[in-house]
Amino acid sequence: MNKNWKIIFKPFLIWFLLAVLSIFFFNIFGNLAQDDAFITFRYAKNIASGYGFVYNNGEWVLGTTTPLYTLVLAVVAFFSNPDILRISIVINTISLWLAAGFLYEMVKSFDKQGAIFISFFFITSPFLRNFVGMESYFMLFLLILTVYLYRQKISWVAGVTNGLLVLVRYEMIFLSLLFFLWEIWKKKKFPYWMVPGGILVLGWIIYATLVFGSPIPLSASAKLIAPKHSFLLGGAAYLYLLVKEYPAAIIMILFALAGLLSLVKKRDLKKEYGLILLFSFLYTVAAALTAGAFPWYYAPLLPGFSVLVLLGINTFSNPKIFFTPQKPHKKNSQIKKTIRIICFVILISIQLFLLGNSFVLTKDQFGDSRYAAYKQIADYVRLDSNRQATLASFEIGYLGYFSNRYIIDIAGLVTPGLLPWVDEGAEKTLYHAIRLYSPDYVVIPCQNQKQSEIIEDFNRYQLKSKYEKQFCLYEKLS
Repeated sequence: MNKNWKIIFKPFLIWFLLAVLSIFFFNIFGNLAQDDAFITFRYAKNIASGYGFVYNNGEWVLGTTTPLYTLVLAVVAFFSNPDILRISIVINTISLWLAAGFLYEMVKSFDKQGAIFISFFFITSPFLRNFVGMESYFMLFLLILTVYLYRQKISWVAGVTNGLLVLVRYEMIFLSLLFFLWEIWKKKKFPYWMVPGGILVLGWIIYATLVFGSPIPLSASAKLIAPKHSFLLGGAAYLYLLVKEYPAAIIMILFALAGLLSLVKKRDLKKEYGLILLFSFLYTVAAALTAGAFPWYYAPLLPGFSVLVLLGINTFSNPKIFFTPQKPHKKNSQIKKTIRIICFVILISIQLFLLGNSFVLTKDQFGDSRYAAYKQIADYVRLDSNRQATLASFEIGYLGYFSNRYIIDIAGLVTPGLLPWVDEGAEKTLYHAIRLYSPDYVVIPCQNQKQSEIIEDFNRYQLKSKYEKQFCLYEKLS
């Protein structure tokens, strides 16, 4: 093989292997879409069916926090008409592959060996399985692509992808803010290349204001005012549970901490990954002040975490830690490479083991732990009632998508009439949901006695059945 073919073949091989891993990942976990994902799926299905950007037909309420991802799902569904879940699996498979691939491209210009590791470490992260069906993979692709394009000085295209990124998740505006401040501070000029993306976002803001009354999703407003676990404590809890279940996972956490300490000490923000780390810091600060602990809220931190692990390995592999500085430079370099390769193999092997173990535990599972019960309830309501029937529940993903009935969301994500009571707790919003809407069906957790008493106090409902010992379905008396 000549030299030119070697240059072409190596990146091709990396991209090919990353594609295989992405397909492998979604073959294992593609059916585990979260309940929340099906809220977006129902919006996409209604758009594709010609009902408009609505959750309940005829009710123009913005209840999804990811308008662009919803529209992408809807457009593909309109032209191909398959199941929305299958569409999301294809889009997210491609997105995860491209995210890992551009992460590799971003780092390889100064560290080819490290670039291979960071892309494989990222794509095998066990945390990726926590937001299947969500827009997170599409968001990660656009996030990494935008930073890559900016660093390649393809600024005007980066401006467009940056605008698209904000339309996938509003909180990605922090990357826009970072770009703006970076340009003003470093280059002393206004970033005109950001204007196209700004026009896209402005266009959506105008449309959403005219159609929904506000560009702020009702679901975001409800989640901000509802009682919640803090972002930082939630992140610590996820790491604790991971280490408790798989003690070997502590190795990657220790490397990330070592990378963070090294970064603070050396203040070495290489241009290839510096913006990723700065964005991760800015996002963490903002999320700590406002966000809850939903697993998909941590998705934007995965590229930064991967970079910190790589920096930690670089610190650990320094030969001066193990040998005196008088050792020959060439030998030191070989020692460093060997140690790095060993660390790379160990960490990626740990993550592959975690993915394999997760597959064994979930191979016969569909959806999350609530799916079986909610699917049974949705099927019963769809077959037992007419299309004008109403269903009230605290969780509306699976129930809304599969029942195809008018949904009253007790948590207030798509039902604006309940928003004034969301911050007063579940019992208060349940009471007002029944008082205001008198739904035909009500679903609550079976173990919550207070909620059962509230429903029974109205004397209009009977307990129809308990499903999977999790959820109770109450039906209004005729």
